[in-house]
Amino acid sequence: MLDGHGERMLMKKTKSLCPTCGRVLDADIVEEEGKVWLVRTCPVHGEYKALYWSDADMYRKFEEYERIGRGWQTHRRPLLQQGAQTTAASARTTGRRHCLQTST
Repeated sequence: MLDGHGERMLMKKTKSLCPTCGRVLDADIVEEEGKVWLVRTCPVHGEYKALYWSDADMYRKFEEYERIGRGWQTHRRPLLQQGAQTTAASARTTGRRHCLQTST
């Protein structure tokens, strides 16, 4: 991809939202001039470009640690198994609400 300010290097493809209408769009994460940008085009509202990371080298280091995990576990909540109900679905079926507690 070329831009009037230099060359864009595609780093990754992803999904994003149009900031105007909320439509789900295909998006590119690109490096340009040492920064990482999220670029997406809405068929109705046009192209949007947003700064994703201000340092492309730091973004690449971060990407080395990206993993799809199994979730989180505490002594009150065992790890969900594949195909198990989520907390929100469980709350709907039992009629209970689950709230996040924060420490002060």
